[in-house]
Amino acid sequence: MRPSRHRMVYAAGALALMSTLLTASPAAAVPSLGSVPDAGHLSVDPLMRHLRALQAATDRGGGVRAPGTAGFTNSAGYVESVLTAAGYQVREHHFTFNYTQVLAARVRVLPDGGDEQIQVINYTPSTPVGGIQAPLAAVPVDATTGCEATDYAGSDYSGRIALIRRGGCSFTVKQRAAAAAGAIAVIIYNNQPGKVYGSLLGPTDGVVPVGAVTQELGERLVAAGPVRLELEVRQVIQTRETFNILADTRRGDPNDVLVVGAHLDTIPESPGINDNATGVAAVLTLAQLASHAPVPRKLRFAFWSAEEWGQVGSGAYLSTLDAAGLAQISGYVDLAKLGSPNYIRGVFDSADVDGSGGVTGPAGSATIENALIQGFALQRLSWKPVDLGGLANSDWLSFLSAGVPISGLFSGTEDLKTASEAALFGGVAGVAYDTCHALLCDRIDNVNRQVLEQNLRAVAFGLVVLETAPCAGGQRARAPGASRTPAGPFGRLA
Repeated sequence: MRPSRHRMVYAAGALALMSTLLTASPAAAVPSLGSVPDAGHLSVDPLMRHLRALQAATDRGGGVRAPGTAGFTNSAGYVESVLTAAGYQVREHHFTFNYTQVLAARVRVLPDGGDEQIQVINYTPSTPVGGIQAPLAAVPVDATTGCEATDYAGSDYSGRIALIRRGGCSFTVKQRAAAAAGAIAVIIYNNQPGKVYGSLLGPTDGVVPVGAVTQELGERLVAAGPVRLELEVRQVIQTRETFNILADTRRGDPNDVLVVGAHLDTIPESPGINDNATGVAAVLTLAQLASHAPVPRKLRFAFWSAEEWGQVGSGAYLSTLDAAGLAQISGYVDLAKLGSPNYIRGVFDSADVDGSGGVTGPAGSATIENALIQGFALQRLSWKPVDLGGLANSDWLSFLSAGVPISGLFSGTEDLKTASEAALFGGVAGVAYDTCHALLCDRIDNVNRQVLEQNLRAVAFGLVVLETAPCAGGQRARAPGASRTPAGPFGRLA
């Protein structure tokens, strides 16, 4: 069949973008679009330049990029300067949110135990300064531990600290049920190796102080029998204003927008170079490469704020869009933590490609996921699906909730690497993917340059695949009056 004029134009656009991507390095060799035998030679150097600039901006502002800090403002200024120099018209989207910061987090067995690590559950009520002292009472384990009133019927929890295994219901439900049984505080322990990071539903949902400990510590406390604890969990909650940064390619169909995003903010305890300056650097690099590319689909590059407080920035942005504006967004690619030292090469499993039956994204997500998978396949690299129901929450969650097809890349945070992952990717089993996650040591020397470069190549070539591949998903509603142009080089995602 003779190719249509549209398809010839789009193929030419894909070739031009492929050439742009590959000539980013002097050693580049343009592969055949028919087979694309390798993933080219995109260099990690521009990402490292961005990382060094972001670390310097963060350091000048006090060492973190929490929203409302000078570190965030400095870093946002750098992002905007790069985008402006590349020819973009930059937009800021301002919003307010409930900022929280940990003031104290410790637990110890009385009378002479040492302080043990505990995570403060976001929006928890605070203990008094110095903490509280009370007996510990473990809730019996079942499929929904501590979720129902009947879980507390067999023991006296009045005036005690309830120790509850994670799982079966939200932290909000667990602490309310424990408080109704008379508990004056709650400690949730993990149901798998690693730390627990979590939140109550909102700042008014807390009834008693809530913290979380590892599975190992929780099981040790259960085995210790009747013990008395000193618990201190305190945080500040205040309203702050911050902003997202957005920039669109000048070319491309405004009724067919692919958003590529990463969060710029950090928690108040870390400079966040892997989490998530690596994602920011990748989005900046892609924006620079795409600034003059002939893209039929419009690309929107997004740098979110307040992600660490529950994907607030991306959710706030999406809430400003009417039905027509939302329908113009045909997909979202999330880039989160791309340089973990003990890494995995993870692709968000928005289409359940491994058949595990996990959470899946809206129709059309398979096209994005498979394109990113091809980005690794073109490099002859292994990868693994990352379950959307796991701990790797980021701004993709806001888009998924809004019905937008999603996927993204992820190299791991606080979870421990499994033996099978070590066999697949190398590294050390039983050690966290990133031992500096959420700590002061998450600086540029914490970043694995090799996997960072591999992730850049994967997403860059994933975008090229999306440009050239036909649609492989359902059909999302289009904006009223939207054009019906055929699939372009970034391909309709749905």
